[in-house]
Amino acid sequence: MSKMNSVFSSLTGSAKTGVLASVAVVAAVVGLITITVAANNPTPGSGYGVPSASQAVCRSYNGSDHFYTRDGGECNAPGYVVEAASAFRGYATSPAGGTAVYRLYNPRNGDHFYTVNDSEAGNATGGGYVREGVGFFAFANQSDPPNTISTIAVFRLYNGRDHFYTTSEVERDVAIANSRYVSEGVGFYTPTNQ
Repeated sequence: MSKMNSVFSSLTGSAKTGVLASVAVVAAVVGLITITVAANNPTPGSGYGVPSASQAVCRSYNGSDHFYTRDGGECNAPGYVVEAASAFRGYATSPAGGTAVYRLYNPRNGDHFYTVNDSEAGNATGGGYVREGVGFFAFANQSDPPNTISTIAVFRLYNGRDHFYTTSEVERDVAIANSRYVSEGVGFYTPTNQ
């Protein structure tokens, strides 16, 4: 392995980029990793040209609160039942064009709330919510990610006690018709299964 690292370290510019791209393609083809690469600027640390893996965001429910997390341990929190192991996808770090999805919790009613709008998160703290940090990263607008990333809308709904997020129009419509949820529009955009 150290010999491979030595050879890779000696590569420069487009040769190094080509090797990275080849490794990424082979790994993706054999299903080892899920990556997104934007090829227009291969500068490490710039957010472009560096593989950025999206991860499954799990949806759990405890009878009154829907909870979303990238962490499998949290997904199986006591009292919660996993409804979808991959409700949608998110990033651990911000991809090119990405933004934080803030996670908040209201201890008075047990609701978890997710928003890409920092001001909205701040306003929610006045209503009893506590910031729990960044849940994951996604895109505020469909036009934010580079052309190499396909996205899907995550719909945000609220029924007065629980925020619910889904990429399914059918699931959204059923929640509105049968569970008294009200649509709050698109909460954010996440990558399709990439």
